[in-house]
Amino acid sequence: MDIPKAKQIYPNTISKELWKLSDVIDHWDDITLRSWIKVDGERKLFQEAKLTAMLDAADLVERAKKLLCDPNDTEGLVLYSGTVASLFKADYSPYFETELEDPILGRRLGNVYEMTCKSSWYKGN
Repeated sequence: MDIPKAKQIYPNTISKELWKLSDVIDHWDDITLRSWIKVDGERKLFQEAKLTAMLDAADLVERAKKLLCDPNDTEGLVLYSGTVASLFKADYSPYFETELEDPILGRRLGNVYEMTCKSSWYKGN
């Protein structure tokens, strides 16, 4: 129905694997973020951008440190930041898949979830 409502309905999720910031900070701008949704049952690329489109990682950490009880203890800190523009307009998709690709270290992080709705409000009502 709208973006704020979607952010309330969908949970924040995280990959089962994580990267240490120190392992990627020197090539942060080379990392690519992608997401896919399903449209009429077909998986489609929904977002794709280099992390240069996001706030700088070091800046995000410095901002977060100001909110911590101990600004020097960032062990285990996970930050959620904004998003990048979508490649097309989509009304709704219960499927969302994400990926971070690190071409320098040749690895990827991914996460996917699919929501099962028990009501039919999203089916044209």
